[in-house]
Amino acid sequence: MPSSSVSRSRSASGSSRSPRGGGNNDGDADRARSMSRSSYSSRSRSRRGDSRGRSNSRSGGRRGRSRSRSYRGHRRSADPRRNEEEIVRLRDGSIGRTPSPSVDKKRADGYDYEQMEVSNADAAFVLGRQGRTKQKLAKVSRADIELREKVQGDKAAGDVIEIGGTPDVRRRAIKYIKCVIAQRTGPVMVDEEADDDDDLTILKVPREAAGFVTGAGGSFLRAVEEEWSTIMFFADFNATNKDKTREFETLAIFGAKRSREGAMLKVMSAVETKVPGHFTNDIELTECHDEGEGMDIIRLEDDEISYALGKKGGTRKKIAASSGAVVEYVGNYVHIYGTLVERQKAKEYIDWLFAQLKGPVFVDATGRDDCTIVDVPRECVGYITGYKRETLGRIEEEWGCLMFFMDKAKDKRDKAALKDASGTEKLTIFGAQRSRRGALLKVMSSVETKNPGWFTDGCTEKRHKDVKGFATDRMYLSSDDLSYALGKRGTTRKKLAAASGCILEYVGQWCFMAGTEPQRERCRKYLKWLTAQRHGPVSLGSRDLRGRDDWDRVEVKRELRSQLAGNRGQELRRVEEDTSTFCFMAYNEDKSDERLLVFGYSQANREKAIRQIEDLLRQFEYGRGGYGRGYDDDYYGRSRGGYNDYGGSSYYGRGGGGGDSYYGRGGGDSYYEGRRGGDWWGSSSSSRDRRDSYYSGGGRGGNRRSRSASYGDYRESRKRDYY
Repeated sequence: MPSSSVSRSRSASGSSRSPRGGGNNDGDADRARSMSRSSYSSRSRSRRGDSRGRSNSRSGGRRGRSRSRSYRGHRRSADPRRNEEEIVRLRDGSIGRTPSPSVDKKRADGYDYEQMEVSNADAAFVLGRQGRTKQKLAKVSRADIELREKVQGDKAAGDVIEIGGTPDVRRRAIKYIKCVIAQRTGPVMVDEEADDDDDLTILKVPREAAGFVTGAGGSFLRAVEEEWSTIMFFADFNATNKDKTREFETLAIFGAKRSREGAMLKVMSAVETKVPGHFTNDIELTECHDEGEGMDIIRLEDDEISYALGKKGGTRKKIAASSGAVVEYVGNYVHIYGTLVERQKAKEYIDWLFAQLKGPVFVDATGRDDCTIVDVPRECVGYITGYKRETLGRIEEEWGCLMFFMDKAKDKRDKAALKDASGTEKLTIFGAQRSRRGALLKVMSSVETKNPGWFTDGCTEKRHKDVKGFATDRMYLSSDDLSYALGKRGTTRKKLAAASGCILEYVGQWCFMAGTEPQRERCRKYLKWLTAQRHGPVSLGSRDLRGRDDWDRVEVKRELRSQLAGNRGQELRRVEEDTSTFCFMAYNEDKSDERLLVFGYSQANREKAIRQIEDLLRQFEYGRGGYGRGYDDDYYGRSRGGYNDYGGSSYYGRGGGGGDSYYGRGGGDSYYEGRRGGDWWGSSSSSRDRRDSYYSGGGRGGNRRSRSASYGDYRESRKRDYY
């Protein structure tokens, strides 16, 4: 492994690493700088409710302005006026954070900090474009990683990477960082024994497929890393793998076990595309009976694999999402990784998938915990299914579930009677509880649009105050409030759902909120504050915000408020959409001042929103963008590239496959599009349109079957509670 300077920092229970001597002029100057902040923007602590105004001087020079955000937290942590708990809380450089775990808990878990001294170029490589590499390293290692500037006197003296976590977490993070840095100059040297902390998977890749797997500028490897939360690179192992004529390159995959399996199977699928038979010539069908995680391998015929794959891999993805297993196709072989229950579900779903080619499938839902059944009126079946199943497919993709209409009985003698009596078809939804509920509410909303009153006749408000876990609340909205809370193309509804973490759907004029108790309460509050804005400015005081951990605020100059809220608030709406937050201007209790409040369950999203809002305010005030850009933006990445610019500096980013992208060549999910005459739905197979074609009549109307005489009686006698 490449060597770097690593030093131990103070523990969570120890003293601050910054000197705390008082009285000298340098210390006073540092403290003054730590409290400086732009005059138009200051944020308060979400839990404490205090604010500290700070100014950002424009006289600090270009270098100081462009990096000001990176060491803001470092200076704050050195402030002697903060107690130990605050120092630990603010180490990541954020502002207005909610409290991190207590010092006592960190001490019990062995939480500590270590530092690595690196050059500016290495720091840029670790940071990556827009800070993505640093975020990836932190996600895979589960460590707190921050980049600081090392200052000697008034001059910069390199950079410091600060790693926080338990001993195992810090060790993994340092190892990953060293590997990333080593890629700047050549292949990474890895010792299989010393560097394997039960987080390493090694895969031999044919040399002729190495460039194909890498992709243009490392695009494919980066895409796999993003999908599976892993760190991947080609490496030399044990310093003995230097032969230029070797047939294979060695791919190292670091991360959690399930993530490594998913990434490995994705690469195997790509290699099998480039070198057919490499992994499948000697493969054996396996079935693991262990209760824990294991691998099952089944084989599909040529005419089955494209159907099981689906357009752009959509069918494979929804089988994986609904079962919870890792599902990947390597040639004609389906690899299923997960627990015994997950693997059984995945294979069951695949069987039902092919059974639909012959007609509707009956599934006995008795005793199953992965199934929800909803009655859909026959005149709405085509509307719900959509042309060539497009509507159902979109719902499946959005919620990660498997859906199909099924027979109502095993016995064919009962089918005719049931068909005439009910006037409905049964839609079956498979997947996790949250996914099923989201898909169910989406179907209910669509049916209610086509057939008003089907689900809402006799509906009453419901609020599960005593249910801490997953539940669904109902609330009635007036027509005006509903239109305001829906927004153009449902953007407002989606915004509230994303910010609260709650499933939010409107069925007729009823608002359905599904999630845990905190999620439902957040969603209810956000909806209340949103509809209140219809009647004028909203006032939120300390009483309204006391005890909440989902908010931050930004003070905005009076002369800039109209620009921020101008053009119907389009600038603010873009920030909300990009950061999954809910932002609005609100007065304090006595209406003496108005400030911008940022709400959202995710602290990282709130901080991202605040950074974007600050950038907007700078543009409004100074007439240009980019003033005071932080270290976490593109300061280094503008000219030198980074880890994400794999082809610019990586040893193996040489475009071995002609610089062509894996997906662009028909690899992975597009494999069968490139080699077998188009995707499944566009192929010439005689069975391509049979899936759910029993119900799909095309267009919005579908197969409009007449209601039976007893249809009205059945509708009034329905007892199922879908919520």
